[in-house]
Amino acid sequence: MQPTITESAFPERDQQILDALAGGAVKKDVAKSFDLTVGTIQKIVRRDKAGEVFALALTDGQQTVPVGHVKTSRGFIHACRCAKRKFSGTFQRLELPQWKLVSGSESISLNDAALQ
Repeated sequence: MQPTITESAFPERDQQILDALAGGAVKKDVAKSFDLTVGTIQKIVRRDKAGEVFALALTDGQQTVPVGHVKTSRGFIHACRCAKRKFSGTFQRLELPQWKLVSGSESISLNDAALQ
């Protein structure tokens, strides 16, 4: 199974918060139990609702290697940045001009300045 990468620095905590809220907990109580502000809880909920999942893969035109699913509310380029950050060692070894990250019809070269 491919990993799911999120833009959150604390994906496990965020998922616990979302699960608690889905179970009927009040934001104020959840914020207190996680030692966060209600505003931070609201931000986590908004980011989750606005999130889009990108199924990223690496390709050189002849072969395709699945990278994983990235959930982000900021689009394809940000999803690629998240994946590149998560798997930085792998991506550093693949900095050849023909390698691209793809998701559906969108693609970007690993050498593209937008990923730096």
